[in-house]
Amino acid sequence: MGRRWWPFNSSGTASAINLSIFALVAIVTAVTWLIYDTRRNLVLEAERTTSNAAFFLADHATRLFEASDLALRETTSAVERMNWDQIATDQALWDRMRALTDRLPYVDNIWLNDSTGQLRMSTVSMPTPPSNASDRDSFIAHRRPNSELYVGELIIGRVTGQPTFLLSRRLSAPDGALRGVVSLTIDLTFFSAFYGSLNLRLDPAISLVRAVDGGVLTRVQLGDPEPLPALEIPPDTASGLSGPAGVFDWTTPIHAYHKADRLPLHVSVAVPAGHITSAWLAEIWIYWVLAGAAGMALWPLTMMAVRQAEADRAAKLTLERRVEERTRQLTQANEQLETLFQEVHHRVKNNLQVITSLLRLQAARSPDAETKLSLQKSVDRVHAMSLVHHLLYSSKELTDVDFAQYLGQLADNLRSAYGSETQVRLEIDVGDAWFPLNMAIPLCLIVNEVMSNAYKHAFPQGRDGLLRITLREVDGGRELTIEDDGVGLPDGFDPALGTGLGMQIIRSLATQLDGTAEFGKSPLGGSVFRLRFQ
Repeated sequence: MGRRWWPFNSSGTASAINLSIFALVAIVTAVTWLIYDTRRNLVLEAERTTSNAAFFLADHATRLFEASDLALRETTSAVERMNWDQIATDQALWDRMRALTDRLPYVDNIWLNDSTGQLRMSTVSMPTPPSNASDRDSFIAHRRPNSELYVGELIIGRVTGQPTFLLSRRLSAPDGALRGVVSLTIDLTFFSAFYGSLNLRLDPAISLVRAVDGGVLTRVQLGDPEPLPALEIPPDTASGLSGPAGVFDWTTPIHAYHKADRLPLHVSVAVPAGHITSAWLAEIWIYWVLAGAAGMALWPLTMMAVRQAEADRAAKLTLERRVEERTRQLTQANEQLETLFQEVHHRVKNNLQVITSLLRLQAARSPDAETKLSLQKSVDRVHAMSLVHHLLYSSKELTDVDFAQYLGQLADNLRSAYGSETQVRLEIDVGDAWFPLNMAIPLCLIVNEVMSNAYKHAFPQGRDGLLRITLREVDGGRELTIEDDGVGLPDGFDPALGTGLGMQIIRSLATQLDGTAEFGKSPLGGSVFRLRFQ
């Protein structure tokens, strides 16, 4: 026999080939499992995303519509003792209704229809344009005695010509007969803007759905639009989740819904199947690259060393890509956290506004002047806290409050509440002062108490005057000074012995700031308040 030309030992070559085949099969098996597991994890992630978003957004819708219902109740109370002819011509009533819509950015207009459906007043314009709503489903629903808050179907407004839906309540006569309907129209662009601003993974479609018939009131598709099949929601079900029959179901969306508390309304969040597939394909391509690279490295035994080096390089590139991907995911998570933080401030502000509305409603109904005054003081204190969260929500700073901006807005509010008959000049010199939330709340409440007292007592009978607010650094700390040129403190008044609620609040909050508070006579001729804190 001639000399062999094959450069490898046959036994060693066979072993190497067998090892290569085994390694290749193992790689294919691992890649197949990774592809399956990636798809499964994306489906699970979509289920978590839709469920959490449906719960969160249902709670958000509940707060919005609770505030809207308060506006309906306030309007109902305002017209309770008026006949329709008075309602139709009352400019003060129109101004009051308009102020309600201005407070709620998602409310378009408020409407008052009599028992025949004839429109008698609307915040669209004064005088009211002619219109009749007797054929609207919301009006028909309120013909039933004892009907509750009703969410109407999607309509095109006859006066505005814009798509909207109605939130309405029945107006009943003393004998229980239908007196009319008070309703408000919802601005759908508010929901489009809010839902569109959410940074949700897999770009779901978010919908508001009527519980009574499943009618879609508004739908916002994040990301690339994709048609969705009809999504059924049982009307008596509080929440639910549906999805594909298997991991590789290419057509069925993942759909979660949650009922808004005490409202005939569901929030639906659905991830189209195509969005899951797109995200899956974007993630698994790297596995095919790795499988091909490993196969090329294992098969040609004569190039094992070279292929091993290439595999190492491919692994390094893969690691870099994964680091980049993880960095991107962390960036997205941080952005979602910022969005959630802003939403928390927004919800706290909305809840405080609801409390303010309730206190104002109670004050309006109370016959006792002292009770009215106490409730108004409570409104001012709640509004002072609400203003802090409003500034945090409306600015890019999530934890620190611009003190100068806060003082300006607080002064405008207090001037409107107490100083409309005076010409009190306000001077603010606090520099570029920012305070974290744990300091801003007590500090702003103290300022609210002192400024409220100044507007109420320092300038009686509409006299002019000056109110000055300064902030200085002294002895390693800070000193806040609020002084005026008003009538000054009453003779014999000792702030240290004061037992009023306002003084108790000031002393308690000053202690919370590790500071001291004192009143005295101002060089301007009036009173001065000084707060020293770190």
